[in-house]
Amino acid sequence: MPFQEDNILDVNIHDTYYVIAYKHLYRLFGIVLLVNWFIYSLITFSKVTINKIGRNIQILMSIVSSIGIIFPYYCFQTKNQFPLFDNYSYMNELMLFFTVIHIISILLFFIIIFLSTFKIIKKFLFR
Repeated sequence: MPFQEDNILDVNIHDTYYVIAYKHLYRLFGIVLLVNWFIYSLITFSKVTINKIGRNIQILMSIVSSIGIIFPYYCFQTKNQFPLFDNYSYMNELMLFFTVIHIISILLFFIIIFLSTFKIIKKFLFR
């Protein structure tokens, strides 16, 4: 039988998922915390005044949310099989909660940076 060419494109739309290794999560949140530290260090060395309470709250939220996102699957997952969504739905909800906290901390980070630069601009304009 000769080679038969089918012009059918089979695309999976449902039941697809991405597998993310733990080391990628560790690297991602490590890089995010490192960037936060680097920007706060630049602000501190440039003698710009920022809201210290807001900064401390943002740093605490970032660290707690990073630990909360990474920790549940690392501790409670069975090592021999891939965890199904239905078996770990409570962990997925917990990780979603910490993800929302992390997004709020990133927004708070940008608000703190914006307010500190706005203070500098206001100080120079209205001397």
